[in-house]
Amino acid sequence: MSDAAEQPATVRRYIFFTEHRPSRAWLPTLEAINDRFSQYLRSSLLQYLPTGIEITPLIPIELVNHDELNERFEIPSHLTLVNLPPLRGTILVVFDAPLVAWIVETRFGGTGRFPVTTINREFTAFEYKAMRAIVDATLQQFVLAWQPIAGLAPDVMRHEINPQFAEIAAAGELVIVNAFDVKICRGGGKLTVCIPYAMLEPLHDQLVAGTVKRAVDHDQHWREVLTNGVGQATMRLDVELAKIEVTMGDLLQLRPGTVFDIERPEKVIVEANGFPLFRGRWGRVGRKIGVRIEEHLLSPAGLADASAIEGEK
Repeated sequence: MSDAAEQPATVRRYIFFTEHRPSRAWLPTLEAINDRFSQYLRSSLLQYLPTGIEITPLIPIELVNHDELNERFEIPSHLTLVNLPPLRGTILVVFDAPLVAWIVETRFGGTGRFPVTTINREFTAFEYKAMRAIVDATLQQFVLAWQPIAGLAPDVMRHEINPQFAEIAAAGELVIVNAFDVKICRGGGKLTVCIPYAMLEPLHDQLVAGTVKRAVDHDQHWREVLTNGVGQATMRLDVELAKIEVTMGDLLQLRPGTVFDIERPEKVIVEANGFPLFRGRWGRVGRKIGVRIEEHLLSPAGLADASAIEGEK
């Protein structure tokens, strides 16, 4: 009997009057998760979007009734309903129309000079296809940010443009609204992740424990200094303008003044430390030879990975 009494209890106390009341003790942990998510997502989206992208979580996190949620989103909005097993329920990931327009614009080289309107129309098939990779990257980074709390496996159910067809809870139930301000070059929009409150109740103890540390460096001055320092770092670029093949006999007969006949290549490759970065055309700029960049061959993330492999060698 004494051994049994010393064993820790495996049943958590259930208090009927307080069990389903919102726990504000969750919020610090949710804010830390949002910080991690915003940093992870920015790094991931650099593979698809320009470097001038910033993602900032909006604080405080809101707790609203589901019937009030539909009024927050305009039509159209890019709504994605996602299951997150082993949790029971569905979350809602919302890209507002201005953000969708800027993502599609900048993904394909636009600068926003000719704004694309999304008022009173549905998204095109091309816009849906362009957003598919962005949504997948968003869900991957969302799961990664939640990994210290729970292992989640996102499963996309469907996409909608009207909030009335994207219900994730009953009218009177509470929903946690996590909003993020996304800036892309000169524009942007809002990304919102809505999670039913009841969906996170099984993770109550982990959320209250606050096991997630903030991943944000709040020293803005140091961040600016580091950004400027990296931006001023120099890198050597190599461009091979011509390449010819000669026999060994011709090589032995070379003398000062020998002239080679070469063909001007239509395309040239710009390399950094042996890794191809760009493809372009070469020509003259005034009295100098120059290269006009026409295509990216390696993303910033791929360049970082390649540099790491080269360093290990």
